Amino acid sequence: MENLLPLARVGIIVPKKNVKLSTRRNRAKRLFREAFRLNQARIKPGLDILIYSYKGAESLDQAQSSLIEALKKANALL
Repeated sequence: MENLLPLARVGIIVPKKNVKLSTRRNRAKRLFREAFRLNQARIKPGLDILIYSYKGAESLDQAQSSLIEALKKANALL
């Protein structure tokens, strides 16, 4: 989804139905936010990105690889 801002934004959803413990949901959100922050220069500006995580993320490497793979599929990388 496009926005009129000169930067990309991210929204992260980790449903309770898929990841029961709140600590794991919050950790997954933090990991995806950090992965987005580290790769923000590679993402086309002016995009709103919504991440819906089915299983959460166990590590930063896993979150980054999932994010990059999804952004490549969406043709959202520079």
